[in-house]
Amino acid sequence: MNRDERRYIANLIDKFGADVLISMIPAPTHHPVAVAVARVNVSETVEECRLCPLGSTATCHVPAEWPGRRHRAPARFAVLGEAPGPEEDARGRPFVGRAGQLLRGALSKGSVNSDDVVYLNTVSCFPHEQEVSPRGKVRKVIRQPTDAEMLACRRNFLAQLDAANVRYVLICGSTALKAWRKDLRITQCQGKLGVMLNKWFVYPVLHPAAILRGIETVSEWERRIWRFIEIVEGDEGTTALETKCSKFGECGERFWMYDKDGLPWCEGHWVEGMDGHNRSVSWWLREMAKSDQMEMELGEEEEG
Repeated sequence: MNRDERRYIANLIDKFGADVLISMIPAPTHHPVAVAVARVNVSETVEECRLCPLGSTATCHVPAEWPGRRHRAPARFAVLGEAPGPEEDARGRPFVGRAGQLLRGALSKGSVNSDDVVYLNTVSCFPHEQEVSPRGKVRKVIRQPTDAEMLACRRNFLAQLDAANVRYVLICGSTALKAWRKDLRITQCQGKLGVMLNKWFVYPVLHPAAILRGIETVSEWERRIWRFIEIVEGDEGTTALETKCSKFGECGERFWMYDKDGLPWCEGHWVEGMDGHNRSVSWWLREMAKSDQMEMELGEEEEG
């Protein structure tokens, strides 16, 4: 930089201030300032959203909770929940009720600082029905978000995931799983690494509220979460993308999800066996055996 250029910049600073000059310099996409600006902007969009009636009936909108004092801190991964509950609706923060505390505790046991995680929901407002007591008191009763509410909020939660600037997402619960694919079931997918929209590695587990209801033991659920943390730390998603579908060497399509035996499958073959089966090599072997048996029986009938 020569003397004239330095003088020109000095005059700009004197006239407009250093902050204005800095704002004129385009920041890299993953620069902390650019990340913080994106997070603030998307949070404001969520708080102003009126795309469905929930935006008008909820106490407050519940945007994503970002790490760092000024939203600049990098996140290790994101946690995607279903929707805010009564406690979240009152405080404007995700995962702060009983279920949220259980999840944060499990992450803490796995040596994950809560400040290193982005928490968000597929629906950013409290889905509820109004119930009137015999004394005339109106209270909000939580319910599952409708498909229309999830569709209206889809743009918001995807924008928040983009702003999170993460590669791994812990999906909590069947409703959050629908944001990935509506035809997937949490009982089939929990504890399995998959790929969402060719952008994020996702790992579904039961919602912590289901654990509070005793659907699964806390220890078993925590082990799945700790396994997810190992996957993130080892960047096992990158390794998975280098694998191909393992349907007996016939396919060769890119990885989409692991089965219960830990083998990779493409999306087409994974979905092909959706009818109540937890896809695995043993399942395919059984299906092939059935097919061979049917052909043998048909051959015997023709000979007879």
